[in-house]
Amino acid sequence: MVELCTIEQVKIESLGRITDNSLDTEIAYKISDISEKILEIDSSFTISNRKARKCCIYGVLAWLSTYQKIKDNKKIVSIKDGDISVNYGNHSKEGTEDNTDCEIYKSLLISLQPFKPIAKILN
Repeated sequence: MVELCTIEQVKIESLGRITDNSLDTEIAYKISDISEKILEIDSSFTISNRKARKCCIYGVLAWLSTYQKIKDNKKIVSIKDGDISVNYGNHSKEGTEDNTDCEIYKSLLISLQPFKPIAKILN
């Protein structure tokens, strides 16, 4: 089985949210799982394909944050506590944005999908 990323690459991309080896077994399992799913799209992908590698990395990070094994990588837009409000970005937003690991994974996964002409889909 070809793995599209390494445990070390996942740790580097986690930006300090994974600092020890306690999650290595789970990360290795998820790397294999996500690599297999990506290779179903195109079996010629290798670890040298940057987009496939990043997709695998962010898939692992999204899975880890979804199951609360690491902190979410959410961008804070505003904080409100009682009468005090602090805004960091667009004033029309409150709270946090979606988990960015998950959003990056989704966009990379979509970009790996082969383009199908509409005529082929309709036939």
